[in-house]
Amino acid sequence: MKRSFFSLSFLLFFLVFCSGVEAVTWDTGQFLFDYRSDVYYQDIFGNEERSFLKEGTHYLQELTGDLTQEIVSGKVNFNAYFNLRSSDDPQHQIDERDVMFVQGYVRLYDDAYELQGGDYAEDYTSYTLGASLLGVRAHLKPVDGVKVYALWGRNRDEELDRYVRNTFGGRVELSYRGLSLGATFVHNDVVRSSLKDDSPVGDEFNQVFGGDLRLSLFEDRFELQAEYARSIYNEDERDETIEDEYDDAYFVKVQMRPFKGLALGAEFERVEPLFNTVMGSASPDMQRVKGEVELTPWDFLNVTLLHEYSFDKLTDDSVADYRTHTHMTSAGLTLTPCYRREDYWNSLTLNLQGNFSDYYSSGNVDQEDLSISGTISQSFTHWNYSIGYAFSRNWNHLDRSSEYESHSPSVSLGINYQWLSLQWNWSFNFGYEHRKALLYDYTDRIYRADGALTLDYSETQSTLALSVGVEHCDNSPYLGTADNTRWSFALNFDQVIKRSDKFTATVTLS
Repeated sequence: MKRSFFSLSFLLFFLVFCSGVEAVTWDTGQFLFDYRSDVYYQDIFGNEERSFLKEGTHYLQELTGDLTQEIVSGKVNFNAYFNLRSSDDPQHQIDERDVMFVQGYVRLYDDAYELQGGDYAEDYTSYTLGASLLGVRAHLKPVDGVKVYALWGRNRDEELDRYVRNTFGGRVELSYRGLSLGATFVHNDVVRSSLKDDSPVGDEFNQVFGGDLRLSLFEDRFELQAEYARSIYNEDERDETIEDEYDDAYFVKVQMRPFKGLALGAEFERVEPLFNTVMGSASPDMQRVKGEVELTPWDFLNVTLLHEYSFDKLTDDSVADYRTHTHMTSAGLTLTPCYRREDYWNSLTLNLQGNFSDYYSSGNVDQEDLSISGTISQSFTHWNYSIGYAFSRNWNHLDRSSEYESHSPSVSLGINYQWLSLQWNWSFNFGYEHRKALLYDYTDRIYRADGALTLDYSETQSTLALSVGVEHCDNSPYLGTADNTRWSFALNFDQVIKRSDKFTATVTLS
């Protein structure tokens, strides 16, 4: 017997919102002061134990300040920024803290240099460094064509991370016309004395040396990017049986635009199994080759083609037992047949997308995935629509019980209308998915629908938003999963009590 379950979660949310923006300006600088205060009540009904929200009255306060001062005209500028937050609501807290220093820094800068202390995000190259740190950094441009970077920093929150990691490094860039050469060094290690019993890392040590090249010729019709990096890594220096690991990573990318309407691209990447970059980003034990073509023969037609082949287990150092080969092919088409017209027909757009993936290994993987989707969309003066269809198919040559086929049509409609000072906006979405297990001829069906209405009355600065959604899953009785229906409702009302350049007060009921 089929069973049907109905679940409803309701949240009553009342908010008093006040914010103020104060700007103090003088001849050589300014100070921007922004304060926000929210007081609200949350009442949760239904599956209260599953909600991450906390019932009751809560507050949220945020304070930001941004000071800019010219110290020496044309040579030295000063900037200081801070962001403070206070809240008793877990959804706005960091590690359940009521008061949080979210971000802060000071810096001296000009066109030729930048010196910064505090919180910062730095990005050298993909293999060497791309991270947010707490510390100091410097960007220098001593002469045209030369850039020098240096930094020292650590992870910001020792209490949350359960360890301290120090990072320092630098980078030099030399550029001349369309050629740019770069060299990077990054060192980081965990402070042994900071480790706790529950620390997620050991006494980790990592160094990465990298070199990169960028070349642009023929007015950017030919572009070449290349990067090489070598890493030294030790998982835990407390263990004398663990030796340092050395390995390499390579990346080459070429883009060509031989003539208008045609773009060609190719990539090669190889990351050896023992290459490790703690502060960068890389997928070790992987080699891939990618080629792509973008063709725009006419203004109303765009075609993209892409194929990528990759595999792992490059050497005996790999932790994988078997080598897995992956082929991914993608094709896309965008057609705007009436783009020259000056009426609503010029927005008529057809999008087609197809993707095929093939995974196989000498171990236990041999499957393919195919997906094809298409949409037709058009916008009019007061309404718009979109009609879509998606098909997907899976083949598993080692376990046919997981093979499936699915069909998913969808329709969307949007309506907007201005009547006097009242703006009306409706949106409706309908979808259906038919998923069939091919071996056993089992079928699951999912029906989805949602609608929303937003009313904005400019005379009183009031906004009312309503939405409702439903999803019904009609599952096959042979799979042991019961049918279920899920409803969702939302209501939100905003009323601006006072608004000016320096102060805003709003009442929200949701």
